[in-house]
Amino acid sequence: FLLYAKYDIDSADRGSVTAIFKSQGNIAGIAEISFRGTSNGQFELKSIPVQWYTFDQPDTLLIIGASIDLDKGYTEEDGFLIIDSIHFKTVTTLNKAPVNASFEDRIRETRYEPKGWITIDEYLFEEFGQRLPFTLTSRTTDAYAGAFAMMLENKVFGDDTLPGVIFVGSSTKNLESPSFSVIGKSTYLNGYYKYMPENGDNVFIQLSMFKNGVEIGKLLIDDILPSATWKHFSKPIGYFNSSIPDSAALMISSADLDNPKGANSKLWIDALELSNTFLATKDYDALLGSIYPNPAEHYFVLPTLETNPIEFVTIRDVHGKTCLAFNATDLTIIDISSLTKGMYWVELKTTNRNITTKLIKK
Repeated sequence: FLLYAKYDIDSADRGSVTAIFKSQGNIAGIAEISFRGTSNGQFELKSIPVQWYTFDQPDTLLIIGASIDLDKGYTEEDGFLIIDSIHFKTVTTLNKAPVNASFEDRIRETRYEPKGWITIDEYLFEEFGQRLPFTLTSRTTDAYAGAFAMMLENKVFGDDTLPGVIFVGSSTKNLESPSFSVIGKSTYLNGYYKYMPENGDNVFIQLSMFKNGVEIGKLLIDDILPSATWKHFSKPIGYFNSSIPDSAALMISSADLDNPKGANSKLWIDALELSNTFLATKDYDALLGSIYPNPAEHYFVLPTLETNPIEFVTIRDVHGKTCLAFNATDLTIIDISSLTKGMYWVELKTTNRNITTKLIKK
């Protein structure tokens, strides 16, 4: 759904153009484009995917345009919305991964908004007309690949803790609807991250796969381990049937969206891709993280690696506090008898890699 618009609407108001597709009188799909702020006297091209609710072929179309928030029914200030050249387009350009999956490109100069993505900062402004006194998402030169990566972080605002969130799309309405095309049936989401959580926070990544606007597959990631250095992940996508997806939606957050816990949890993300294979280094990392016994009562045994052996071991509690640290050059058994019962994070450091794994002390 595309159109050109010229507008000047107060940030407390919201203009909109909504396309409603019907089939035999029932709603088959909806697309809505919202407007706040000003286009500075120029027509801008706006677009958003249609969210389809059924496989039925639509037979009628209703378009509603408004320069005020229809839910409120009144306007805060004078303003206008001019629309032209409303049209619809079938997506024919296919991508194996989200556009700008390494976050190299931006679409705004005054603040970093990654091309092809929406950030929580822009979402709050578009939906509520409010700019936060800080940013929850930012570009960083601390990248795994290329010049830039994205950093998402929790911050306190009033009585609330807000997580950093980004999602693929050209509008805030893309949050959980098809937002980029895909080729074939990818079975894994791969990428690189660093994560420094507080107070038991967990990363939240959601990938949905669609066929004709209907969700046919899903991946939820909320279990990646903390890491102060770049670490890869390869997670399998689960499908509900044998259909081949044609589109997908991807959302990434520095914490559980409904329950962010840490005031300063930080997530760095880079080099995302959809694939049919695990990343090549996964097996090595699995070996490096394989301590035993686990759960352990008095000790655990380090894995023996012929090349790139473990040099240092650090054990931290769930809040990130260092409890034990060992120079492991000549050690194969780590004494944990002094620890209290509970869960801990064990960081195993080699010459060129750090791996963090979970340990249960019983």
